[in-house]
Amino acid sequence: MVSKTISNVLKGILVLVVVASLIGNCVLIWLNTRRTPKCPARQVNLGQPVVHDERSAVFADLSVEEFHQVSDYMTKIPGMSISTDPLSPPSVDYLYMIDLSLPKKLDVLNHLDTNGPKPAREATAVVFHGMNNNISEYVVGPLPNPTYHYDVSLERYGREIPLTARPVSAGEYILIIKFLQHVLKPISTLLLDSFGIDASANPAYYQNMPSGVKSGDRQTWFSLCRNEEGFYIHPVGFEILCDHKSTDNMSWLVIKVLYNGQYFDSILDLKKQYEAGTVPKIIYKAVPNYASLKPRNKPTGVGPQQFYAQGERFSIKNNHIVYLDWSFAFGMSPLQGMRVFDVRFRGERIIYELSVQEAMSVYGSVTPNLMLTKYRRQLGYWSVCL
Repeated sequence: MVSKTISNVLKGILVLVVVASLIGNCVLIWLNTRRTPKCPARQVNLGQPVVHDERSAVFADLSVEEFHQVSDYMTKIPGMSISTDPLSPPSVDYLYMIDLSLPKKLDVLNHLDTNGPKPAREATAVVFHGMNNNISEYVVGPLPNPTYHYDVSLERYGREIPLTARPVSAGEYILIIKFLQHVLKPISTLLLDSFGIDASANPAYYQNMPSGVKSGDRQTWFSLCRNEEGFYIHPVGFEILCDHKSTDNMSWLVIKVLYNGQYFDSILDLKKQYEAGTVPKIIYKAVPNYASLKPRNKPTGVGPQQFYAQGERFSIKNNHIVYLDWSFAFGMSPLQGMRVFDVRFRGERIIYELSVQEAMSVYGSVTPNLMLTKYRRQLGYWSVCL
């Protein structure tokens, strides 16, 4: 009886100790929480006041207004008939691209370092001259109200740029799709049986770059793909080589056809052998779209948050950025991508220009499309195709 009483007393004491411990921990946590430093609501001054250089505007990208001013000027040049319609066929003169034309480095340094005159603001306009079978680059200026232009193609590239070096524009691509739809009609039964693609499926096409293996070529392999998300990793095993060098799409030709790893000289050659049963056939089988980037499950919770414990350490004004002891101007070129200018550390210039000058991506595959794909960019776009 006595031992039972002692056991109950000990249990009671143990419960009191546990409760007292919980209360004590809660009090300690509350007291420490009150002493935890809070993030300041305002920006903290970490050093010298931020000073932006207004002269960095010499590197600024073209504004929307300047872009339209150059476009309007190019379409009104006497003796030329330049179109700005992105669906223009290859046979017309088409204004393909407008970009900032950087001033000469010596003039810019004179402006930045000695408060010399601001260099004239100019733009580069790239025109596909379908009528003359060449590509020309023009410098247009001064902005914002251009009054002159001159051809700089020979100065920049050392020779005339042939029209075959151009990338495929939207207008040409539409004509290519119509051409492919026309030439594939004789094998509609094959496409349906092998790939489940009929006239209403509207398949997607994936092309190789560059268009050919030597300068002057314009022969492109087009892979037939399923028209769904991530179509470029849904090829069906059918490729067609087209010669679209002529600016007249009625003169385009089919050179080779690839079906199930076997080459044929023409669509009709493939049709004949397919119907004769001498070609190993592909049997259509539906597969899930593993290329989709849509989440399988709906995301829940709050996404990652970002805050500045001591306020922002950078400042942006127009195209000029100051970050602690660093400062630089930035721009975005359709030819070279992201680039920065006049990079300074503690006021001393250490870089005048930093940008991508050359990049290459070589593909590999068992089919000619990706086997021949080699993307290369060097000091401009045209080296991709030359």
